[in-house]
Amino acid sequence: MAHQIKGITLDGYSQTTSEIYATSLRISLGFSALECLESLMKPTPLSIKSEALAEKLRTEQFSKLKRFLIHESDTTLKHQLQNAFNSKRNNDLLPAIRAIRHVTFHGQFTPTGAGLTTKGALIFLRQIEELLFLEINKLSATYFESLGH
Repeated sequence: MAHQIKGITLDGYSQTTSEIYATSLRISLGFSALECLESLMKPTPLSIKSEALAEKLRTEQFSKLKRFLIHESDTTLKHQLQNAFNSKRNNDLLPAIRAIRHVTFHGQFTPTGAGLTTKGALIFLRQIEELLFLEINKLSATYFESLGH
């Protein structure tokens, strides 16, 4: 269902800002679904990896987002984020996705506060969303297949 949310209407906001809110909501709901799947399957430690997206996240373009996510996270997640943002070998986007869900569900998220105010930022978020839902689909298929055996 989370991936089926096509948009939300926010009075007084630009289309890009509304789309950024909708995308962060889909990412948040998707991550919650992923956590449920993870608890059912108990796979090896879950990760969502993309060298290209992790590299892009480490750029100066997303420095405000990184600071925002670190600032709003608990100690454990802060450590995971710092590790992900500072290591060129760490391509796991899961800490960033978890942090996006946290700030979205707990009300701290604003596109301006997170430095996500451009169409380029929206495209980046959508790429993360797509990767997340590919992982959800893959794990779901594996889970449902295991029920048949």
